[in-house]
Amino acid sequence: MARPKQVSDEVLVATARRVFLEKGPQVSVGVIAKRLKVSPASIFHRVRTKNNLLVMALWPADPPELMQLQRGPIPDVPVDKQLVAILTGLNSYFATAVPALFLLVSAGVRMRPTKVRGKSKDDPMQLRLRAALTQWLARSNSVPAAAALAAADTVLGAIEARYMHVYLGGLRSTLATDRKYVRDLVRLVL
Repeated sequence: MARPKQVSDEVLVATARRVFLEKGPQVSVGVIAKRLKVSPASIFHRVRTKNNLLVMALWPADPPELMQLQRGPIPDVPVDKQLVAILTGLNSYFATAVPALFLLVSAGVRMRPTKVRGKSKDDPMQLRLRAALTQWLARSNSVPAAAALAAADTVLGAIEARYMHVYLGGLRSTLATDRKYVRDLVRLVL
């Protein structure tokens, strides 16, 4: 009979994420195990490889705003208010996703889409967000359809770049500056 898990999957992933973000992807699984007060072997028994643990801990889940974008604009609600709400959520999302993505790339985790019969399968979240925002903007009639891709790239690129500057360059981010930044982006593209 198997022994019960001493640590839940959620606690394992959350702890691994914190350790990887603090110490980088090169940190040993032993450091994570020590924080959890378990053996490294018990972690490897569950995740098989350190690379699997890296992906489990750092691969960003889809932001809820992705589904919101895929549904399209809400009729009778001002487009600028909808876009501010969506980009505010994405701004918070990228604050945690960008450092995780940097670590995954630096660890050599493959981030490119896989082509299957001419269509992308399991595209990275950034590409799916780009496509969804482009379609949302085109459907909102707030920008010319021909400019929707450029507008989507502008706002998503600006938000991602901002958190690259926060993560790599020490730029400070506060709730007040985040809100102003999002409103300024919306004014820029609409």
